[in-house]
Amino acid sequence: MLRHLLVIALIIAPLATLHAAGGGSHLEPFEPANGEKLINYHPHFQWRGPEMTLDDQPECEIQIAADSDFRRVLATDVIGGGMNRFYSMVSLTEPREYFWRVRIQKPAAGPWSATFRFTIVAPEKRFTIAKGSDSTMVLETLRKAAATAKAGHTVEVAFEKGDYTLGPMEDRVAFRIDHAPGFRVEGNGSSITMVSATLFSEVSGSQNVEFRQLTMKWATPGHIMMEVTKVLPETREIEVAIPSSYPVKDLETYWPESGNNTFLIKVHPKFPGKYAGGFRAGTARTKLSEGVYRIGSADEKDRGDWERSHWQVGDRIAATHYRPGFIQNQNNDKLVLKDITLVDTPGAISGNGGRNDKVAYLNVDVVPDTRFPDCRLAGHASSEGGRIAAWIEQCDFHLLGDDNYNAGYFFDYELLHQHDEPTLTMKIQPWDELIFPGDRLRFADQKTNRAVGEAIAVTVDTSVKDEVKVTLDRPLPSLPASTIASNNQGTQRYVYRNNRQNGGRGHGLKFKGYGALIENNTFENIAGIGIYLGCPEGPQTIARSADMVTVRRNTVTLCGWHSIEAGQPAARSERLRIEDNVIRDSKDAGISLINVHGALVRGNTFESITGFFEPRESYRSLILKDCTDVRVSGEVLKDNRVKANP
Repeated sequence: MLRHLLVIALIIAPLATLHAAGGGSHLEPFEPANGEKLINYHPHFQWRGPEMTLDDQPECEIQIAADSDFRRVLATDVIGGGMNRFYSMVSLTEPREYFWRVRIQKPAAGPWSATFRFTIVAPEKRFTIAKGSDSTMVLETLRKAAATAKAGHTVEVAFEKGDYTLGPMEDRVAFRIDHAPGFRVEGNGSSITMVSATLFSEVSGSQNVEFRQLTMKWATPGHIMMEVTKVLPETREIEVAIPSSYPVKDLETYWPESGNNTFLIKVHPKFPGKYAGGFRAGTARTKLSEGVYRIGSADEKDRGDWERSHWQVGDRIAATHYRPGFIQNQNNDKLVLKDITLVDTPGAISGNGGRNDKVAYLNVDVVPDTRFPDCRLAGHASSEGGRIAAWIEQCDFHLLGDDNYNAGYFFDYELLHQHDEPTLTMKIQPWDELIFPGDRLRFADQKTNRAVGEAIAVTVDTSVKDEVKVTLDRPLPSLPASTIASNNQGTQRYVYRNNRQNGGRGHGLKFKGYGALIENNTFENIAGIGIYLGCPEGPQTIARSADMVTVRRNTVTLCGWHSIEAGQPAARSERLRIEDNVIRDSKDAGISLINVHGALVRGNTFESITGFFEPRESYRSLILKDCTDVRVSGEVLKDNRVKANP
């Protein structure tokens, strides 16, 4: 699989600076290849084209048809932001031959590309899970199908429409798809209830995997709610009770004292999903009776948590932590989730596995459990790495207990030795994103949180375990021993459009890497930043950046901190377009840019509609810090609290 990914990466890496053969605006399709046979109902389309610049990010029109003359067009779309890839919301479920072509539509219409054909074929092996099958029968079928796929066959598992239960089971994963050449789970509108805290599937080293038309539930709720019954300010404690509607009365299940990724958060009564305050995982708690607890501490380290929360009798707080969720996605090429609903999912949609290629989430919803009408959580979202990052469209992420989609979740490389000015050896971990020739590396000093250089990798040697030796295209000055590097090419061509997020304890959308289109989304009632580009992971010294990103026609309402933020001191971000967005009731700034060099910020509207903030509070429409070549125009101010950009 890694060899396969290496070949893909070597093909894709030059696309950042590629001009189309023959010049002009002609595009060259290459995936699916001409004549390729697939079991995918949602193939990944890709083409080569002219270089993108800040001012010229061409929009491409794609057509998929049932005939070579394109009289029976099945799907058509226009992809902006300089994107050269596409996933269709339309399912190509009929086994037959299809045709596709692409052209530049804007700024001026170009010629159609050559027409490529591909064929959707039936999988080699098919398995059916009959309605009424018990857990043992379902698991046996899924595991047998996975073993058949590992033996080299393309496989489909189809559920007859019904309600199924899996578990209880001791395994961490219900079934594993490993090194499959093609695998499809066809739910046909079925629902599956997981009795155990178990992943439905772990997918690794595979290609062309699809999960379709499924609703996933968990027998144990992914969270519990509590109501404050008493406030004890002298000891900075509160007493809480779990409502009778929640079947689990044990707080430790959701808020273990020593647990990681564990949250106890205050929910806003008027703005669902607007979380504020709470307690950290290690805060002292005492069980007073079944479902009744005293929580808090007079310890000075907890003073800030207490003061921010402003506790009152009747307040609601939610407890949740990560447990196994839907799937674990690791080292796969083309994995599609289509028409999936996750009800109060306790873990991520797709756990971070890194090095995934061309993931697509199409109409994936994370929703609350209707058994609990007063709930304020629906689960968590997702993290992904990968060189060709996810395509996410028409998804609804509702009342999240953590950050939403986090594109570019991988670690950095620590400097081990600088052999000479252009040659370095760095430490690399198994979970790190690989470096390939043509990638741009950004270097930062962990001690000062400042950039110290950047260069392009010319040669890469990974022959020594846990090390990578890189020759760069330019000499670098003597680097501090505390230098780290990040691979800005690690996450490429990310698309997030026509999605909705209402509520979130963390940030809305986070992206690091090269090439992203973020358009026509809504973000509402989120505690953190709505759209966060070039954001760090872990300590602030990690050198993340965002390059060639278009953020347009989004609506960001009542998101904390800044509504849209890009950049950080340790790594320069560049070529950003932030256009025609509507920002409503921002907190600290509508748009904040830090260490951004080259940006268009135009046509953005600032409104006030929620009444959340006091009229005397104010914020800036735009804050610039350590930036150059930022062009601002066309601000529309409809909020009396806004201080316009000078």
